Amino acid sequence: MRKLLIIATITLMSFCQLYGQKSPEKIYKKYDHDPDYTTIFINGGLMWLINRCDGEGSMEAVSSIRIVAQNEGAGPNDSFYDEIVKGLDQDDYEELIKVQEYNNHVLVLAKDDGEYIYELLVIVGGEDNAFIQIKGKLSFGEVGKITDSINVDAFVSMN
Repeated sequence: MRKLLIIATITLMSFCQLYGQKSPEKIYKKYDHDPDYTTIFINGGLMWLINRCDGEGSMEAVSSIRIVAQNEGAGPNDSFYDEIVKGLDQDDYEELIKVQEYNNHVLVLAKDDGEYIYELLVIVGGEDNAFIQIKGKLSFGEVGKITDSINVDAFVSMN
């Protein structure tokens, strides 16, 4: 009886831990059918095709991209940034960029193994709300190109 109770407790704890995990995929699904948001998913097959047509292989290391962006004209969602940040288990990520100015925020997080970045998250809140997840096997140089191409001024109004 004691063994059964221990096994049941461990199983329940494992289930609760898995169920309680906060992932970018769950965030994406939350906004997937919300009429105030546009969601975009670009899978590995399309990324392969883009790389072949590009000729430069600039997106070769990217396996998928997910984007959630608030539509223009949608009512303000001042809590979007906080919801996304609180909805992620940030212990798994390293903070690369953080910009906070008045009501505008940009946060770039990365999941890496020291040599490659396997997931890059961009969270934007304020006047514009967006959440971007880029997965793949990116070198730090490739991530540098991606983060350099992020025009923070487009997301944050500098006064």
